[in-house]
Amino acid sequence: MLTPIQPYVATFNEGVRQGSIATEPRNCLCRSPRRLKILEHDRYGFWHPTHICKDCGLIYSAPSLTDAAYKKFYESDFYRQAYSDADPLAYAELRFSSRSDREIYEHVERFLNEKKGPWTILEFGCGGGWNLVPFAEQGHQISGLDYSEQLTRFGRSKGLNIQQGSIESISGYFDLIIVNHVIEHFVDIEEQIRSIAAHLTEGGLLYIGVPNMDNFSRDQFQNAHVYYFTPRTFLYYMSRIGLKLEEFGPSSESYHMYGVFRKSDLISDAPRPRNEFMRMLPKIAKMKVRYWGKRVFGRPT
Repeated sequence: MLTPIQPYVATFNEGVRQGSIATEPRNCLCRSPRRLKILEHDRYGFWHPTHICKDCGLIYSAPSLTDAAYKKFYESDFYRQAYSDADPLAYAELRFSSRSDREIYEHVERFLNEKKGPWTILEFGCGGGWNLVPFAEQGHQISGLDYSEQLTRFGRSKGLNIQQGSIESISGYFDLIIVNHVIEHFVDIEEQIRSIAAHLTEGGLLYIGVPNMDNFSRDQFQNAHVYYFTPRTFLYYMSRIGLKLEEFGPSSESYHMYGVFRKSDLISDAPRPRNEFMRMLPKIAKMKVRYWGKRVFGRPT
């Protein structure tokens, strides 16, 4: 009997095989071609060849979908339907009714006292806008962008100023820009983060939340992700992009992490993480043992 997600998996994988879903090759952000393949498919069975760089230890997908293919994937809402049995609108309603999405607000609350009056705040990749509600309740000027037409329409029905759009849709300048569980989806991550940071006011803040691959398991992998960061590779590559760290920590869901950054004119020349590849090898080996134990014996070993 097929599980609800399997038809989506089959459709996607066949699209990749037939070439109707466009893909492209990729090297690590450090430009090294030296890598070790970790897996061929993600936790759901979607095609998702993933590697770890032998030089800097960054984990990334290669080849992966093109930027245009990903954009089409997100705009269709196939993305959310494929990863969850829950109806996207029912999920969004639950997020609003629970009134529990205060974590990002609490992470940046101390910075909000730096400036008198309301902040201008943008969330890129806002979904239905639930993360913005605590800021709006405190009188800040909020706006949001997301690829999903369905979810942004839902957010507007809740009175939020959110629109369907891409990075190219961003206009104006903001005291705080939130990109929560977004940058791991970027294809041209350096250019796309710089494009977003260009819309910060002088001294403005960029909040970035990502999965933390120190909590390494197969459950962390999904085909919508291009890059996977440990704390060391995350902070290193954000500094290389030109972001100055103000605060870093785990999220309440301990397998995630966040950083609060300011845009810097000085690009860091910090050395890349040492021994990151060797640090991650035991975790990769453990994941493979558990995976094959489950395949062979029907349960994790």
